Amino acid sequence: MKIRFIHKILLLLLLPVLGITMLLGDTLIDRYHDAAALNKLELEVELTIYNSALVHELQKERGATSGWLGAGTEAFANTLRQQRQQTDQVMSRWQNYLEGQTFSDADITSTLVRIQRELGQLRTIRQSADNRDIELSRALGYFTDLIAELLSVSATASRISDDAAISRASAAFYA
Repeated sequence: MKIRFIHKILLLLLLPVLGITMLLGDTLIDRYHDAAALNKLELEVELTIYNSALVHELQKERGATSGWLGAGTEAFANTLRQQRQQTDQVMSRWQNYLEGQTFSDADITSTLVRIQRELGQLRTIRQSADNRDIELSRALGYFTDLIAELLSVSATASRISDDAAISRASAAFYA
């Protein structure tokens, strides 16, 4: 069978074009997966920012609670009252943020469920502290455990990225 010269040229060009098309398609798929991973990571980083703000306020409330249970002076009572208001404001922003988000990572979702369950006990811990009928170690333990749960989310987020630098930075934040 005779193939015309022009068809031979087209066949010779077709193979490299197909190869380049396949490489570009593979690159495009990789970029799509990278973009999806970055979107997921962005969501986790935003959550870490909200968690960090809540951690900061809970740490301050833990300190004020410690002062109140330890000393019981009116100065600590006022400090504790003011700090609780600040904690409540940040906690409200944290909860509002969570209402609009869906996290695909099962570990993060289960951690958030545990955190919300722990936050549900905050009112009881506060009342017990106000009445001074809770041991200092139990009150501080509650805050410490809650803070640890909030911080653990960034450790989970460090596993999401395939980028070593991002994973290291996220893991360093948790440590």
